[in-house]
Amino acid sequence: MAYALALVATLPARMIAPGGSDAAGTVWHGSATFGGAVARWDASLPESIASASLGARVSLDGPATVLTGTAHWRPFGGTTLTAVRGRASWAQLTAVVPALAADCAVMLDVDLARVAASDVTGTVTTLPGSCARIGASARSVPRLIAVFSGATGRVTTWTDRTTPLATVALAGGFVHLHLTPIGATVLPGPGRVGDLEFAL
Repeated sequence: MAYALALVATLPARMIAPGGSDAAGTVWHGSATFGGAVARWDASLPESIASASLGARVSLDGPATVLTGTAHWRPFGGTTLTAVRGRASWAQLTAVVPALAADCAVMLDVDLARVAASDVTGTVTTLPGSCARIGASARSVPRLIAVFSGATGRVTTWTDRTTPLATVALAGGFVHLHLTPIGATVLPGPGRVGDLEFAL
């Protein structure tokens, strides 16, 4: 196992970095940009041997963004993140969901126990904020909470947890986001009821 990990460690960082084009370093120790922030990882030999994967501590640092977690990468099993916690700016969310792109002053509080291709567990909450598109006036956004449990999730306001603004379904590395009529008027995005799909 140690010998195999030593061979994997010499592979270029782009092998595991999202997008991979600007990744620097190696699979064992490297960095890449993501949504205006810098992702860094440092692999751990004990963690890797114990999990039969390439285990690494990861961080994402940028303007108004500080996230940490643990990544486990397998050549044929993809990447799984655990204990992803911290704060993130709206830019990090729009890097994943471009259809939500807007000039938003909204902070995200992330507490995810697990993030995998078809399995996300934990919560993402926000404080009240505001958003505006080019040529439009600012619009207030209430405090939100997204709760994920396995292959499904839902987004609601903090004060009304029973009325979904959006529902989430994960399958095969893709996220299917359905905006409800109420969600279309509250959430920054297309402004209409409908479905969005993007890769996780």
